[in-house]
Amino acid sequence: MKLKKYLELIIYYILPVILLILTATLNNKNLFAKFGQIALITVVLILFLKPVAKISNIKKLKYLLIYRRQFGIASFWFFAFHAFGMWQRIKGYADLD
Repeated sequence: MKLKKYLELIIYYILPVILLILTATLNNKNLFAKFGQIALITVVLILFLKPVAKISNIKKLKYLLIYRRQFGIASFWFFAFHAFGMWQRIKGYADLD
């Protein structure tokens, strides 16, 4: 279970800082679109993980079920930065090219 603790540290604390640094340093509208794509793909994978693991009976997929919450939090962070970036672009607060 040490892996779960390390993953929680990375997802809860390090990932938001990295996304904040990327957002502050890279002034690119495609970056925010990528954040949205990553969030969407992560949510879809989380939603399909349990049914596929139950149907297929693959041990590796069942092992990944333990980490669904961490992937969900990561998806939230990507969505939050995507939404903030798109909101900035729509409101005209950022001069994104």
